[in-house]
Amino acid sequence: MNLYISKRHMEVFLEVSRSGTMSAAADILCVTQPAVSQSVAELEQQLGVRLFDRFRRRLSLTYAGEVFLDHVRRINSIFLEAGFRMEAIAELREERLRIGASMTIGSFILPSRIRRFTEAYPGIRIGIVVDNTARIREGLLGNQLDIGVVEGPLEHPDLITRFLAVDPLCLVCSSNHPWSRTDMIDKSEIARENFIMREDGSGTRSIIESLFTRYGIDYSLGHTINNIEGIKKVVTAGFGVTVLPRIAVADEIERGELSETYIEGIVLRREFRYAIHKDKTRYPVLAAWVEHLRASMESTE
Repeated sequence: MNLYISKRHMEVFLEVSRSGTMSAAADILCVTQPAVSQSVAELEQQLGVRLFDRFRRRLSLTYAGEVFLDHVRRINSIFLEAGFRMEAIAELREERLRIGASMTIGSFILPSRIRRFTEAYPGIRIGIVVDNTARIREGLLGNQLDIGVVEGPLEHPDLITRFLAVDPLCLVCSSNHPWSRTDMIDKSEIARENFIMREDGSGTRSIIESLFTRYGIDYSLGHTINNIEGIKKVVTAGFGVTVLPRIAVADEIERGELSETYIEGIVLRREFRYAIHKDKTRYPVLAAWVEHLRASMESTE
């Protein structure tokens, strides 16, 4: 059976079944009686059954009409529910947001900000993927993520990136390292140390390599570790030095487990950015999240 039943057909059918006459239904629907009669006739022709019997100048549902009425009521209920949910989504009472974050941001920046965002918008379900910058880029390009928040470069013609905040980096060593007894070193001293780095694809690594190239800093790559906590443990144990985000080592420095040293004439810092696909629809939830993120980042600068 090749059916085409429009929402208008169902609205006319519902009103005729309620009112019991074509003329009464026409008055309520603000159309002519012939238009109502034609709509019912088209519906019966599509379905291949009679929906109404005429008794004493009133229309009465046939058994087929009763069955169809039950289904139309359920369909109408689904339409109403769909409308209510679309309204809830438009008003941010319900939504889904898939966030990708690089390691530093996902571990140290986003948790408190996501908590405050969900307190403001409890109906929004947030999924978060924390991985290196290269993986976040893949998720954005494949539409598995709605937005990425990263510190590394995301060069790709299909991605739009925007500045969020400046993130200071710091050179750290163990509390027993000779550097711990001085506030400043010359950049040439770094090449004589075992330098600990994140893995390829890490935004942090890419930025450090770029900064070292810009300032002409030579280094000897020692261990490669794919997470910040692992790097901190290795450096704390005295097996090398590293550059990490200050927010990631603030507690260890305060406890005296790590020591921060400055490089003469050089300021180490990077930028936090958010990224979305150029074809991504700018949903209200995206605008709300970016506004929340910007405000929270500015308040901590």
